[in-house]
Amino acid sequence: MKQVVIVTGASRGVGRATALRLARDGASVIAVARSTDDLDRLADEAGRDRVGSLIPSAGDVRLPATAAGAVALALKRFGQLDAVVNNAGIEQTQALENVLDAEYDATLDTNLRGPFNFMRAALPTMKAQRAGTLVTIASVAAIRGFTEDAVYCASKFGVLGLNDALEEELRPHGIRVCVICPGAINTDLAKGTWSPPLDPYRPHYLQPDDIADVVAWVLRLPSRVAVSRIVLRPLVEPPYGPLLPLS
Repeated sequence: MKQVVIVTGASRGVGRATALRLARDGASVIAVARSTDDLDRLADEAGRDRVGSLIPSAGDVRLPATAAGAVALALKRFGQLDAVVNNAGIEQTQALENVLDAEYDATLDTNLRGPFNFMRAALPTMKAQRAGTLVTIASVAAIRGFTEDAVYCASKFGVLGLNDALEEELRPHGIRVCVICPGAINTDLAKGTWSPPLDPYRPHYLQPDDIADVVAWVLRLPSRVAVSRIVLRPLVEPPYGPLLPLS
């Protein structure tokens, strides 16, 4: 039976690569992002070599209604929901005293409330099925702090705690919970924040397809296998702050 998967932040970067990879593997993908135009282009690309299917579902992950709508669409079109990939995220790097209230709210609402919204919306269906997989793309910023990135780190530490707690809570219901913590990825998110335009380490960064491959692997595992946490790092990494090693 084909898997039915919701992917958030699907219009670019890791989310786009993941949505395409899963559709090409035969899954039915509900692709969520704010831009209708970007989602339409994504659906067109998926349709050119389609094995599965990709259906756009435009909306803001910060809103509970977006999550409820994506779950309802999956159930209406396919009658099931097998996985949610929480990928949508934002990052703004600056000294803490310069962070505006609106920037703080946007980061926490997108990076932490977004996964909460989609997990909460999906759980009644997954509990009824006694099966399902929740995957969240976090970051190495979920396991150590980085200078001038405190709010982003706080949001990702929260994601890690949310997933760790839910893994214990949902095992008795047959639901698997996995959090993936990538290091530097060659996406627009990195270019617009901590990575300079001519970063000499960029050729060594992880690629979005690398993360998509890991998500696809997690979803292919037998239901008896639970993978709690994956830390995925470039073999050659950019230098981090001298105080805390990445370990």
